Amino acid sequence: MRFLAQTLTTVLSSLALTIAVLAGARADNPTLQAKTQEARPAKKVERVNINTADLATLKKLPGVGPVIAKRIIAFREAHGGFKRAEEILNVKGIGEKTFERLQPLIRI
Repeated sequence: MRFLAQTLTTVLSSLALTIAVLAGARADNPTLQAKTQEARPAKKVERVNINTADLATLKKLPGVGPVIAKRIIAFREAHGGFKRAEEILNVKGIGEKTFERLQPLIRI
């Protein structure tokens, strides 16, 4: 039992040391920092007027691809535009979670 406890302690210490070294290496290494940033690209989008935006502009919104963008345009043409941002929930394919991501990025 004592041998198992010593082995486990050694393994955990090695693991902690490895994590600390890797964390330090990332902080000091510009190459690793750049790779980390590339892995999580930040998508900066200006507020989009969903009543006037074209297909390309709508596709820049997170969670909006070409199909949803076409549905947004079709919806606004069929209903005379959006009166409130919440009306975008009536577009097929846009649910609550997508709306939560879009709300700060869209305007009327």
